[in-house]
Amino acid sequence: MSENKPSQTDGVRLQTVLDLLNISAYKLAKLSGVTPAALYHIGSGNNKLSDSLIEKIVRRFDQVSYSYLKAGAGEPILQTDAEKRRQHSMFL
Repeated sequence: MSENKPSQTDGVRLQTVLDLLNISAYKLAKLSGVTPAALYHIGSGNNKLSDSLIEKIVRRFDQVSYSYLKAGAGEPILQTDAEKRRQHSMFL
């Protein structure tokens, strides 16, 4: 299931990641160094996921896919260490 899901909103992609990590938006915000309000605004559709916010999330949770949060590409959670290393090298 590595297809693009362009019909998903930023809020839906964020909620999918929250569900898979089994954490609340509040906890994700605190662990990622962003305000809870920023995530709630995305969830409600008022704001979009910015590149810097996505980067903060994937730096804290290396199993979360940057490509999925950014554009709905691929799976939301990276399955292999090779995928995690490849993604990590994007931010060096």
